[in-house]
Amino acid sequence: MTAAPDYLTCICGKRGYFAKRDAKTVRRVHGGDHLSVYRCTTSGYWHIGHRPALLTRGVIGRADVRTRR
Repeated sequence: MTAAPDYLTCICGKRGYFAKRDAKTVRRVHGGDHLSVYRCTTSGYWHIGHRPALLTRGVIGRADVRTRR
């Protein structure tokens, strides 16, 4: 059994992971079909969050999501 990836509470209030790989591991463990890994624009840590519905349906692309934050 492997240890859970380290995280901290980011200044934005969410869990922040030090490496993208760690965030992806946690997403996979939690059944991340509709979860996305993204870099926090405030701290630079990695977060896991729900994908926007418009992105999932293909109405917008990833570049559109970045400009809306």
